[in-house]
Amino acid sequence: MTNEKPEEGKKTIRKNYPLILLSLIASIALWLFVVDGVDPVLQRTFNDIPVEVLNQEGLEGRDLAIVEDIEEYVNVRVSGKRSSILKLKNEDLVAVVDLSGCTEGDNYVDVDVHMPTSAELESLSKPQILVSLEPVVTETKDVKVSFTGSTSEQMEAVCVSQELEEMEVKGAKSQVAKADHVEASVEAALLGAEEETITVVLEAVDENGDSLDNLILAQKEMEVRAAMYKVSDVALTVNTYGTLPEGLELVSVKAPETVRLAMSAEQESSLTGVQAKSLDLSGITETSTVELELVLPDKVGLAEGEAVPKAVITVKKTEQ
Repeated sequence: MTNEKPEEGKKTIRKNYPLILLSLIASIALWLFVVDGVDPVLQRTFNDIPVEVLNQEGLEGRDLAIVEDIEEYVNVRVSGKRSSILKLKNEDLVAVVDLSGCTEGDNYVDVDVHMPTSAELESLSKPQILVSLEPVVTETKDVKVSFTGSTSEQMEAVCVSQELEEMEVKGAKSQVAKADHVEASVEAALLGAEEETITVVLEAVDENGDSLDNLILAQKEMEVRAAMYKVSDVALTVNTYGTLPEGLELVSVKAPETVRLAMSAEQESSLTGVQAKSLDLSGITETSTVELELVLPDKVGLAEGEAVPKAVITVKKTEQ
């Protein structure tokens, strides 16, 4: 009997193998069910992630420039354990494009998303971004001062002097061609009756006054000397000299009696009238309209919107 008992025990264990295996599988499944139930896999979308540009500086060494600044945003869908995904913030996701391999022309550059290892990328709203590159050119543009803000009809913001009249503009060929001038915009509310020097930010603009932010200026700021001047109507005198060609006689010379000027308060109190450069009648062969060249004191100019005055010289043939 003693020899038969161990053999019977082995047979009993062998018979229970399927049951033991089934119990083990059931235990593992139950454990996975409990774990997944407590911390399941979750998907989540993060919107408006800004796309950062890498290696843009390297384009300058190859004399290339981006035609238009890259201001792209993407939506990123990620997955991971619920406990990790719920902790993620937009700042934890970084979308980038690398321009180091780009060449002249149109380039479709892959958008890479960097994120914590606890998350996996599921989808991207914009997997590629179009980047257009052109050769870099440099041109000289006029620098113009403009004023913003409202003023009264009797006052006008005036640029007395400016540090620069021209400036070099650098960038993609097509963008430089769009640049009409470099603008220095001064807020009129900052000015008073006394002249003062103001440091003004410069920007390249097109013919409509819209900024071209992707162009590089030789200088980012300049000094402008400006003030609020008074606007006043001043008497205008027009004289003539010389004689008409033979066979013609003068009928009349008609010109505006006044001209609207901008000047300092001190000048306004002393300036009673201005003259135009005298008109030479010897070159007149028919009735003509000519622009008048005003002889103005220093720092006095036509008011904003005031057209250059003109004179009408009327002549007729001499009666025989």
